[in-house]
Amino acid sequence: MKINKKIIFIIVLLDILLLAMFGTVFSILSVIGAIWFVYGWILMLRISKIKNSRKLKILANSYTIALAGFLISFIIIEGMLITHLVKLRDVNETKNFKYVIVLGAGLDGEEVSNRLKGRLDKTIEYYNKNSDVTIIVSGGQGKDEKISEAEAMEKYLINKGIRSNQIVKENKSTSTIENIKFSLTILKDLGALDEEVLIITSDYHLFRAQMIANKLNIKNQGLANRTFLWTRINYMIREYAAILKDYVKLKL
Repeated sequence: MKINKKIIFIIVLLDILLLAMFGTVFSILSVIGAIWFVYGWILMLRISKIKNSRKLKILANSYTIALAGFLISFIIIEGMLITHLVKLRDVNETKNFKYVIVLGAGLDGEEVSNRLKGRLDKTIEYYNKNSDVTIIVSGGQGKDEKISEAEAMEKYLINKGIRSNQIVKENKSTSTIENIKFSLTILKDLGALDEEVLIITSDYHLFRAQMIANKLNIKNQGLANRTFLWTRINYMIREYAAILKDYVKLKL
């Protein structure tokens, strides 16, 4: 069977256009991968039909099951994310908590990144409503970071007028699961295991953060900063794999 060179050319051209317009962001690379995956599936079905080989048919059916499983799980998870986004509370709709956990999101040198700045600004907005609160800033030091995210977060909040004695640093975590788990240890040390806490992070990230907190039996509510639409879409696609990975980790 001859491979249709025109289709290959169109797919390659589409890939180049997508990369030129949006760059090598995760969502675009995922779309490109999905296009080739579907094309490979169609090609496999055609080859198995023409060759009439039992082994090829089994392989094609396995390919079909894998593709169907991916599509169904992707739709379900993205649907839950969208539903969660629609129900996000505003600061004025959030009750007063004694403890807040703010999740890290990378640094630019020793300064907070734009993503992390959004989370911290939302924390400050909440603090202006309820100043009688202890803030746990959660984030370790990555391989390419000069200081821990928690240290940079503390510095940012203090510069914005929040007292240092209201900030507790969790500076060992390297993942969202560790963010929540190590913050739980701090809550235990503070004698606040039975307290309901407020988790603050980005809108696309809150669903996974609360899923982890719920699995660890932490009573919680969420508050999120709104990200730009393109940023949200990009990270929502990325969250699909992260949610599956963390769910399996928590189950194991």
